[in-house]
Amino acid sequence: MQQRGFAGGRAAKLAHAFRYYWSGEYDAALAIALPRIEGILREILRHHRIPIVQPPQGDSRGRVTLLTTLIDRMTDAGMHADWQAFLRLLLVDSDGGLNLRNSELHDLSDTETAPQTVAPVLLAALHVTAHAHQAAAPASGIRKEQRRG
Repeated sequence: MQQRGFAGGRAAKLAHAFRYYWSGEYDAALAIALPRIEGILREILRHHRIPIVQPPQGDSRGRVTLLTTLIDRMTDAGMHADWQAFLRLLLVDSDGGLNLRNSELHDLSDTETAPQTVAPVLLAALHVTAHAHQAAAPASGIRKEQRRG
């Protein structure tokens, strides 16, 4: 059964990533989790009225905003700068980070996927999902006191 609401469908798909992780299918877990992180981050930013697409102008077509830019805007949506740095290093930094979004989703890695590579991706997925639900809670009528308990 698919959940409704903010990040609900993506959260249900993330559950599959965790099942794959627990069964030792690390490539499948990454393939599911990585795009969900980006999608949920887009939802969070859109919720805060932060542009996630660049509209067409003149002869140029519109385009989606790059993940690097989305991560740069995370703090504008109330997300902590430490998580911003974590996601940048984990997903897009090719100089000092793992750059997993590009290396895995563009099939640039020829090494076997290790559980210690997938675990931080799943942690990041949990964090952005939790943040998405917190952002949506006031709109759904859940008071702050109810969310704490």
